[in-house]
Amino acid sequence: MDVFVDTTYLMPFFYLDIDVDGFSREKFRENLSGFRRIHVSEISIVEVKAKIIRMKDRKINEVFRESLSVLRGDEHFVFHGYTADDDARFEEIEEMNLNFIDRIIVSQAFSVGFLLTEDSQILKNKGSLKKLGLDVVSWKEFVE
Repeated sequence: MDVFVDTTYLMPFFYLDIDVDGFSREKFRENLSGFRRIHVSEISIVEVKAKIIRMKDRKINEVFRESLSVLRGDEHFVFHGYTADDDARFEEIEEMNLNFIDRIIVSQAFSVGFLLTEDSQILKNKGSLKKLGLDVVSWKEFVE
């Protein structure tokens, strides 16, 4: 089985802390090891870079580049560019009131069928997304 992670869960791979109750890197690593591949949206890479720019720390820029190189070279990571199928899903979920970036991530996650997120608006729509073929879980559900 594969997992699609939103931007929050990409950040630990760049040594950035995330504010999620009960999150630990060890538990995260342990749980992810049970998946064949980890899928990520290209837009999440851009979001992480935007967060790093706001930090104004030159050292973290180096860490970002090094980590990105490692992830790109790891066969367990799959990076998703935006496709016509994603765009069709993007339009299909318009009524869910997700912001632009979240709609892209959710649209791309359909290709995997399983999304790990902490986004409250996405989680609020998990029942509707499930009916369309996407299982959405939060950290709490992920570790249980």
